[in-house]
Amino acid sequence: IVRASDGASITDPKLVLQLYGTWKDTPSGPAKAHLLATASPKGGSARFVLHLPNKLRGSTVLLQVTGGGSGYRPVSSAVLTISYRFDPPHAVRPGA
Repeated sequence: IVRASDGASITDPKLVLQLYGTWKDTPSGPAKAHLLATASPKGGSARFVLHLPNKLRGSTVLLQVTGGGSGYRPVSSAVLTISYRFDPPHAVRPGA
């Protein structure tokens, strides 16, 4: 949901939203932010289409949306921590 500080829905495509994921590329390295997807609001919401690398399965990933654009101050969301556990839609499970 994309809303202005007064609660009104934002539908302006000039607002560009970026979804970042933060994780360690190597076990001993520092966590690094990776741009995963961009979107603009439509009807008060934004949809991000993204792909996380398979190497992250079983890992913790931090997600955050940032945004800005002509006539907008920079904005950012709270950070969401997820555990990346993905089963491909066509996976065959033992005993299935």
